[in-house]
Amino acid sequence: MARIPRTATVAITALTVLAWVLAVALGQQDAAAFGLGFIPARLSGAAVPWPAVPALLTPLTATIVHGSLLHLAFNMLMLVWCGTAVERVLGKWALLT
Repeated sequence: MARIPRTATVAITALTVLAWVLAVALGQQDAAAFGLGFIPARLSGAAVPWPAVPALLTPLTATIVHGSLLHLAFNMLMLVWCGTAVERVLGKWALLT
């Protein structure tokens, strides 16, 4: 049986997948996209009529929001592929900060 490595990349991937599964299970994927997604107009001070995180946080929170299973799968594939290489060079603590 293959052992899953304990790396920051695996932890970030698992948390991102868990967030997406939770949003889908609760039927809140659209609300998550609007509330957490990056909407450039918001950086200019444009108000939105729905609950949302502060605009300055959206470049970070948008990394958690995915539109579909295929979108999530390809993003997680790239995260694992690139993240493990970056983590080997920088170390797990540098990747997390």
